[in-house]
Amino acid sequence: MKHRFSCFGILILIFLQAGCGGGGGTSDSGSYTTRVEIVVGGARTASKEILREASAIPSGVEAIRFTISAPDMTTIRRTISTGGRTAITEIFQVPVGPGRRFLVEALDSSGTVVYQGETYANIGSVSVSLTVNVVNVDPLTPVFSGLANLTGISATSMILSWAPASDNLTPQGDIQYLIYMATAPGAQNFSAPAFTTPAGATTYEVTGLTPLTTYFFVVRAKDEKGNIDSNAVERSATTLAPPDTTPPSFGGLGAAQGNIELRTIDLSWSPATDNVTSSANLVYLIYMATASGQQNFSSPTFTSSAGATFYRVSGLDLSTTYYFVARARDEASNIDGNTVERSAVIDTEPPAFPGERYFAAEATNYGEITLTWDPASDNITPQSQIVYLIYQSLTPGGENFSSPTYVTAPGATSFVVTGLSQEAAYYFVVRARDLAGNIDSNTLEVWAVPIPGPG
Repeated sequence: MKHRFSCFGILILIFLQAGCGGGGGTSDSGSYTTRVEIVVGGARTASKEILREASAIPSGVEAIRFTISAPDMTTIRRTISTGGRTAITEIFQVPVGPGRRFLVEALDSSGTVVYQGETYANIGSVSVSLTVNVVNVDPLTPVFSGLANLTGISATSMILSWAPASDNLTPQGDIQYLIYMATAPGAQNFSAPAFTTPAGATTYEVTGLTPLTTYFFVVRAKDEKGNIDSNAVERSATTLAPPDTTPPSFGGLGAAQGNIELRTIDLSWSPATDNVTSSANLVYLIYMATASGQQNFSSPTFTSSAGATFYRVSGLDLSTTYYFVARARDEASNIDGNTVERSAVIDTEPPAFPGERYFAAEATNYGEITLTWDPASDNITPQSQIVYLIYQSLTPGGENFSSPTYVTAPGATSFVVTGLSQEAAYYFVVRARDLAGNIDSNTLEVWAVPIPGPG
C-alpha cells in the first residue's frame, strides 16, 4: 500500500567554485570549499537540466536538520524551522574532498526524527546535482482508546465502533484499524488480525458468526508507517439465537358454543406448542365468516391475549350462523396453517314440536313402555342433532319440567322406558332441545300401563 507522505525529495546542487574558507564551514587543512545548495520540498533547474519536482514538506514537520560530514572535515550542522513552509532552500560552503555525507532529518514538534534521508558525494572539479529521498522513520504509534461499543447484534453478526485514533503524522482519515477476535477472553492472536478496516473507519460489521456464541474483540490502530498501538481494551457480546421459522403445532379450534343469555359465541381450544415460544406466550388469531370456508386468513377478525384458550365473541346477529377458524402465532410471528372450522349461532328459537304430531306410549314388554314420536324441526339445528327430554309422572300433569327423567340420543324418535311397576299407569311428556339449548314447551301427554308379568 502506498502511504501518504511516506517520503519526500531533497535536491542537492553542487556548484564548482574557487574559494578558500568562508561559507558554512571549512576543512581542517584550510583547503578549498565549494558552494552547495540544498532544496527541501521544491523544484529547481540546474545546468539546463530540469530536475523532477519533489513533494512538499509534510504538515507534521516542524524543523529540518542538516548534517554534512566526512573523516577529513569538521562536521557541519544546521537546524531550520519550517515555520509552516512547504519548501526550504539552504546554502552551505563545503570543503572539497571525497565521501561527503549529506544527512537530512525532519523533526516533529517534540524534536523526534520522523523523516530521514542521506547520500554521499565527492566534491571536486565537476558541478553535480543529487536527489535524496527522505523516508518516514515515524517511531510513534497512534493514540487510541480502543473498542467502545458492540451494537446491532444478530444471530450471525454485530457492529463494532470506536472513537478515531490520532497520530503524530498520519491523518485520522488514513489510520487503519486491526480487529482481533476470539471466543475466550484474552485469547486474541495479535500477530494476525481477524479483520482490517478501510482507512479512516470508525465502525466495522463482523459477519459470519455462529448463533448463541460469545465473541471477544480487541481493536488496535495502525498508522501509515505500520506502527500499531498496543491497547488491550476487550469487549464481548453474545450472538442471538437463529431466527425462528417454525410455526406452532396446534390442533385448531375445539368448540364454538352460542350463549343465548349473553348473546355471544364462546370459542375454546387446547393450547398450542412451539419449538421456541412458550405456550403462555402464544397468541391466537381468530378468523370469522358467515359462510363455511370464507375466512380471510390475511386479516384475523380477533386476536386473543397471550396464552389464552378461550375467546368470547360478542356483537353478533341473532339466528345467524358464524364459522370460525383459530390459528396459533408465536413470538417470531410464525402462524400455523390449520383449517379446522367450527360454527355456532346465537339461536333463541326453540324447535317446532307441535301438539298435533304423532306421539304414542305402548306397553311392549314386562315392566316396559315404548314411546314413539314424529321428529321435531328447528331453524338452525338439523333433525339428526335434536335431542329429546322425557318427563315422567305417576299422575296426569304431574311432570317436573325443570328436570327431565330421561334424555335421548340426538335424532332419536323412540325411547324404551324400563324398570316400571306392573300395576301403575305412567304419564309422559316429550320436549325437543336444539344445539343452542332452546327447548320447546309443548304439554302433549300420553300414558300407558306396563304389561303384567306371568303368574
